[in-house]
Amino acid sequence: MDSKVCHNNVEVDKQVYHERDEMDKRVQCERDDMDNKVRQERAAVDKVMKQEHEKMVHKFKSIHEQTKMKLKSEREEMDRKVMEERAATDQAFKQEHEKLEKQFKKIRKDMNQKLQQDRDDMDRTIELERAKMDCKNMQARADMDQKLQQKREDIESKAVLEQVNQEAKIMQDHARIDRKIPPTEQSDSKSRPGLVMDFSIYKDRELSDIPKGYLEGKPGSMIINEPGKVEWYLMVEHLAPHDYRGLVDLYYIEPGCVPPNGMVLIEGPEHVEQMMQALKGRKKCDLYIVRNGPPSIDSYGYDGYYGMAEEEFNC
Repeated sequence: MDSKVCHNNVEVDKQVYHERDEMDKRVQCERDDMDNKVRQERAAVDKVMKQEHEKMVHKFKSIHEQTKMKLKSEREEMDRKVMEERAATDQAFKQEHEKLEKQFKKIRKDMNQKLQQDRDDMDRTIELERAKMDCKNMQARADMDQKLQQKREDIESKAVLEQVNQEAKIMQDHARIDRKIPPTEQSDSKSRPGLVMDFSIYKDRELSDIPKGYLEGKPGSMIINEPGKVEWYLMVEHLAPHDYRGLVDLYYIEPGCVPPNGMVLIEGPEHVEQMMQALKGRKKCDLYIVRNGPPSIDSYGYDGYYGMAEEEFNC
């Protein structure tokens, strides 16, 4: 019984295996048929798509060419319109520029005319003021000249009168200058053995044309004894206490002369030698310190003008 069942099962299995093989074969055949159909349909679709693609490409090329031609035509039209508008704009700008240029020229011309008129008016005003000022200056100068002339005449009259009144005194005071060897010098030479030179020092605020101007005030004195000599550096050194510094000049008086006549400027050693030659052995000489610039307290203070020092030294 069991063997019969087993036999039946084996038969059933064989039949199942056989049916399965048949079914696999049929499925394989159907699959192959399906694959063939699919390949055929795909080939047909590819062919159709290729044709459609070619048609589309051709159509796109045609559209591109048409669009290109259309764009070219529109661009040319636009360029033409732009050129026309630019030409019109340039013409308008040119006309406006010419108009503005004419206005600026007119304004500049009017301004120049106004400036020229103002300048002419100012020049006339300046000339008028200058003429008025010149007239005032001339009037003031004439008045000043008249006053100065009157003052000069008064001063000259007073100077002449003073000169006449003082002539006797002046000649008496300078009598020793008119003689070759004054008695005072002889007495000094005898009373002062070893005397080289006795300088009387006068100071004045400026050069004067009046002899009296050099005779006021007490003179200073500078005496040089032997073995000293009359030398430029020595005179400069010992004239400093007599205010010979700054803006001043030094003069000596030639024998036989009355100031301001015969006053000789001393500026160096050569002038000292000329002075000694002009004195011709005299041991008395008058020196004059005269300002040649603005006065100062150091040069001509009131305390030093009349109270001058006396100095005696041996070198």
